[in-house]
Amino acid sequence: MVQDFFEYKHDLRKGRIAAIVLDHMRDYWAIYLNKNTEWSITEKLLKEEIYSICSEVALIRDVCNATKHGILRESKSDTNIPKSIHSTEQIEGLFVDGFDGMFAESNFVFIQFEQEIEINGEYVGCRFLHEAISEVMRFWEEELDCKSRVCTFSDQK
Repeated sequence: MVQDFFEYKHDLRKGRIAAIVLDHMRDYWAIYLNKNTEWSITEKLLKEEIYSICSEVALIRDVCNATKHGILRESKSDTNIPKSIHSTEQIEGLFVDGFDGMFAESNFVFIQFEQEIEINGEYVGCRFLHEAISEVMRFWEEELDCKSRVCTFSDQK
């Protein structure tokens, strides 16, 4: 699903599905760490471990929640229950999809923020969804590669 979006970066639906797939990697991560018995452990893992390493995981989490449940965090510092989104008028520019028809291929899906946020040391007012997804993919690939090497090395002892 994620690769489909990279092939069609202008497809809003594929982008939102890719975000859902990547967001749920944390569930598998909790199982791998044998921490999946605790209720809401994946939220705890996100806040205590993952966000500090790859802050764009939080952005993808918001895209996933907006897509599946219509809810978003108020801000980066908000650790309470997210607000519910009942209509697109509540938040300007939740997801912005380019033109349709023959112009569709020249546009990418991007997320427009109500105010600038810091990403990689730079303040931005919007972010291409494929860039955020690429960062999160890179994070998970590095994590999984690192863990598999650790397992391989410990098996050889």
